[in-house]
Amino acid sequence: ASIINITPLKQAQEALRESEEKYRLVVDHANDGIVIIQDGIIKFANSKAIDFTGYSMDELATLTFTDLVADEYKNLVLKRYKSRLAGEKVPSSYTLKIKNRSGDERWVETSAVLITWEGRPAAMNFLRDITKQRRVEAQLQHAQKMEAIGTLAGGVAHDFNNLLQAVQGY
Repeated sequence: ASIINITPLKQAQEALRESEEKYRLVVDHANDGIVIIQDGIIKFANSKAIDFTGYSMDELATLTFTDLVADEYKNLVLKRYKSRLAGEKVPSSYTLKIKNRSGDERWVETSAVLITWEGRPAAMNFLRDITKQRRVEAQLQHAQKMEAIGTLAGGVAHDFNNLLQAVQGY
């Protein structure tokens, strides 16, 4: 008979299970969408990314990632994706629009890093929804434009009034 002590193996398996559970909780409850893209296809999406797009994970797996990108950003995103996979230095963070299932466009800020997924290169993207921020910025810019127009109109009215005073005095 032989006896083998498997206590260290069992402890290692338990530690691995706990570690996987911790990372799963972090990814599932993140405020940002997390998407892993490999060969142009979405291989993984966390619950926040699924909420952004309105697609289920099974549906996302049938789409290319460019199907989710707004038309005016497709070339930029595809070029950066291919350059990143080729090992070229490209900006890791940028802003773009994505389309959800219903066709609505949302502004997202994305950060991408090159990773190895299932033994092959892939890109992990973090997506932060900045649609509300963009709307507020647009409203602020509009208010600033209106304020500038009001100031200009007040100055023109003041100058015109000065001219009228001279005419009235004559």
